[in-house]
Amino acid sequence: MAEAEDVVQDVARHATIHIRRLWFEHRGKDEGPRPVSLAEVRQRIDLLVHAVHGFSLPLRVAHIPARPTMLTRLFRRADVRQSGLAIPCTDGRSLWLPMDMPLAPPRAAAGAIIDAAEVKAYRRNAGELFRTIGLQQASRVLRGSADHVAEAAALCPRTLALYTVLEAQAADERLVQELPGMARSVNQLREKMLALRPAINAVPTACRHVEKLVQRILSCEVGTPVSHLPWPPSTNARENVEIASWLLRQHGDGGGKLPHQHAVFTDCWTG
Repeated sequence: MAEAEDVVQDVARHATIHIRRLWFEHRGKDEGPRPVSLAEVRQRIDLLVHAVHGFSLPLRVAHIPARPTMLTRLFRRADVRQSGLAIPCTDGRSLWLPMDMPLAPPRAAAGAIIDAAEVKAYRRNAGELFRTIGLQQASRVLRGSADHVAEAAALCPRTLALYTVLEAQAADERLVQELPGMARSVNQLREKMLALRPAINAVPTACRHVEKLVQRILSCEVGTPVSHLPWPPSTNARENVEIASWLLRQHGDGGGKLPHQHAVFTDCWTG
């Protein structure tokens, strides 16, 4: 029989969960459904990662980067301009996920009421994006992607950018091999991120081949070979550093000024 103290603690926990859920649903101005936040899905993502891989990883909030200063924009014009959004990532021991997804909640016209089905579909899609990105980052942990970031960065920013892209593709393939039912979700993530990519002509000349590669991958469904890339993707993250260097040698300097730090537009897929 449960002790009285245990009963009180259990009631308090359920009350706290219920109050938090109500706060999430009604926080802010009453202008429509609230964005789905990481705090709402954190526990489910943690349980899913543990169920799939048998271990848990601390889930942390990826913070929005500081806006570049005027001097940074002036002296680093060869760098690819970033979105200013929080980007998911991992150091091999923890996962950092954005507080919310780049998915706008439905809005009703003045005096109209938002269809409940639209709200339900939005929350389902946002939750699915969180789940897909969380599992993709967990796949990078299993691949040891973070272990070779410093090595790629030491070569040059474009090598690091290509390595990041190759690891994103390889993480997708590993995820779908382990969970074939995730193929649809991965393809939807690719489709959404492709729609938010910058125009190739808007990217500095020396980095355009990286952007073309990203858009070629995102244009393909997971499990599909991508032109001018080895297939299947390497199962060894260290090999992707060598492949990134090979791709860069194939392309050359691109005819423009080389980037100082950012050679690719990062998003929720590239990480």
